[in-house]
Amino acid sequence: PKIFRSGELKLHERQSPVPGFCWHTSETFQSGRAGILDFAVRSLDPGKFSYPYHFHSSSEELFVILSGKAMLRTPESVSELCRGDL
Repeated sequence: PKIFRSGELKLHERQSPVPGFCWHTSETFQSGRAGILDFAVRSLDPGKFSYPYHFHSSSEELFVILSGKAMLRTPESVSELCRGDL
């Protein structure tokens, strides 16, 4: 098994191709030999958005809120996510 400690990950700023959107991200990791799940740890500055509203037709995203709060927009609603939410 591989343990990822969020406090030990090096994050770098990444700019969206859309002006005004950015986030801090770790390198991309793979879940194991199967390589089915790719993931990265990301951080947003307070009051910022990572990307304009969009959707994926052939992939999924999972958000795990480690600290703070975030707003998640879906076709149905906007939901506030808090620490510990997935």
